[in-house]
Amino acid sequence: MDESLGRRLWAAVLTGIPFGVFKLGAGWHLYAFVNPVLGAVIMAWGIVDILLNVLSVPLPRSLSYCLLSNIGRRIDIYTGRENGEHILLAVDTLFTFVIVAGMIWFRQLPFLPVVLGRLWDLSVVCNVVGVGAERLWQALHRRRA
Repeated sequence: MDESLGRRLWAAVLTGIPFGVFKLGAGWHLYAFVNPVLGAVIMAWGIVDILLNVLSVPLPRSLSYCLLSNIGRRIDIYTGRENGEHILLAVDTLFTFVIVAGMIWFRQLPFLPVVLGRLWDLSVVCNVVGVGAERLWQALHRRRA
C-alpha cells in the first residue's frame, strides 16, 4: 500500500492500534476466564499488531499494519498477485469487530482490568471518531473532484 506518512499515521493511531488493544483485551479475558493458552495467543497477536502498526508508519515498504496483512503481503510476493494483503487486512478487521461485538454482547467489558478497560474505551472512541472523520473527508474530497 502506497500511502502518505499522514495517512499511515492516521490509520495506525485511529484503527490499527485500537484493533490491537481489542485483541489484547479479549485475549486477557480469555486468559483469565476461559482458556489461558488461547488467551495468551490472542494477547500476543494484539501486541504484535500494535508493534506492527507503530513500525509500519516509518517503514511502509517493509511492513504492513498487522500480522494478517503482512502474511497477505508475503503471499502476494510469492504468488505474484496483489489482493492477499487487502483480503487478509479485511479478515483482520472482521475478526476484530467480532471480538468487540462478542465482548459487548456477552457483557464482559466490566471484567477487564481498569487500565485495560480504559484503553478499550479510548480505542472505541478513536475508532468511531476516525471513521466519522474519514467519511467526512471523503465526502468533502468527492465534492471537490
